[in-house]
Amino acid sequence: CYESVGIKPVYAIQGDSAFLEGGDYIPFGNISIIGCGMRTNMNAISQLFNNDCFGHDTVVVVRDQMLRQDQKHLDSYFNVIDRDLVTMVQNRYMAKENERDFLTCDIYVRNRGQHNDLTGEYVLAQEAVNFRTWLEKMHSCMVTTTLLSLLVTFAQSKASAANSPKL
Repeated sequence: CYESVGIKPVYAIQGDSAFLEGGDYIPFGNISIIGCGMRTNMNAISQLFNNDCFGHDTVVVVRDQMLRQDQKHLDSYFNVIDRDLVTMVQNRYMAKENERDFLTCDIYVRNRGQHNDLTGEYVLAQEAVNFRTWLEKMHSCMVTTTLLSLLVTFAQSKASAANSPKL
């Protein structure tokens, strides 16, 4: 359907055992972050690696073990607000290592080609890293949210805007 509006896809995932959905991909500066869980699996992510679809030297694969429908995509429990500000739902942020909500990530880096170009293969540099800790090391401020706190914040913003003097 994209081709009907003049957009050529970069790559089409192949095979019945490979699954990929857009809500599991988030670009973050010069890093790609992709969720691996309920709707996107490692078979599809491997195809993206093998066909050079990321366009970044570093790819972070977030491992989701919870597999809950309401948090089925990476962007339903984590998102980027600005280059140094991210948000994560509270149950994921507060999770301990032995809990299902706990997130780990695998960090892949691309080897540089012989002319220092971006043609090298991706290799696993770190495995099972605490995702929250990795984000904090990236100097990201973290905002945790719950649906209730989002609704309260939204309501407070609307009330404040309604009571502000009009310019």
